[in-house]
Amino acid sequence: KEKAFSLEEKAKELRKEGNFLEAAKFHLGASKLFGKMKYLKNQKWNLANYFCCKADYYCSNQEFEIARKNFLYAEKFFLSMGLKESAFYVASKAISMESKQIKDKVESLNRFIELMEILLEKYKDISNTKTYINNKIFYYYLKFKLYKKQGNYELAKFWIEKSYKESFKAFQIFKLEYFLKNAIFREHHYWNLNAKIQEARKDFLKAAEFYKKSAEVIEKFDKDKFLDVVANALNDGKVIGWFWDRFEFGPRALGHRSIIANPAYPNMKDIINKKIKFREEFRPFAPSVLEGFE
Repeated sequence: KEKAFSLEEKAKELRKEGNFLEAAKFHLGASKLFGKMKYLKNQKWNLANYFCCKADYYCSNQEFEIARKNFLYAEKFFLSMGLKESAFYVASKAISMESKQIKDKVESLNRFIELMEILLEKYKDISNTKTYINNKIFYYYLKFKLYKKQGNYELAKFWIEKSYKESFKAFQIFKLEYFLKNAIFREHHYWNLNAKIQEARKDFLKAAEFYKKSAEVIEKFDKDKFLDVVANALNDGKVIGWFWDRFEFGPRALGHRSIIANPAYPNMKDIINKKIKFREEFRPFAPSVLEGFE
């Protein structure tokens, strides 16, 4: 029993470090030991996380179809334990993996929205949970993006308003900074879109008023909290587009217009090359680092 729990804790540590394959092995080992002791709930939980770790590994290597299948296996195990919120979360990740396989961005967005509608209906009995509400708000945001891409600004305005207002409500319920951050940025999008609509109508004074409101919304965001959000995103292996203050020009970013990533992730160079810079393997981007951190 002690060894099984020890393997489980080691798996959690490895997963936090981004070592997904090793974490999967430890979860599998723990599940086997729990199975021998007839601790079925612990066995299933570790098997579910075994598949989650494998999915995370394949996702980080751009093998989205294999990742999707593993997330769906994890969903089944979580459902068999009655952990519907966890099942919903991994099912939403599976949807993301399917849509990522579609090269056309609009088609990919459409497919994600279609699948999310089905998923939200399937799990509507947990509609008051944090995970469900978060995905519902994200669904509203994607509807906004879709209609904006299609040039239907009125419908885009409807969905971004719904998204930011629901984010504020979620923040009031759960008191999580994540929801507040989303609410602020999406309200910023809302006023910005209103400004663009007025510009198209040649009502520049009204547009200027909306742009001012858009800027005022962003000023609500606490700078220290914003830096924490960026640091946490980098720690999670995400790539940040850094855009602030005056425009800069030159062969290298000087800090106002930059792509920031965490070099501790072994595959980060490939992610930036493939997904952001669209470079060939023989022509990688040239990053800049602080002196002493080469």
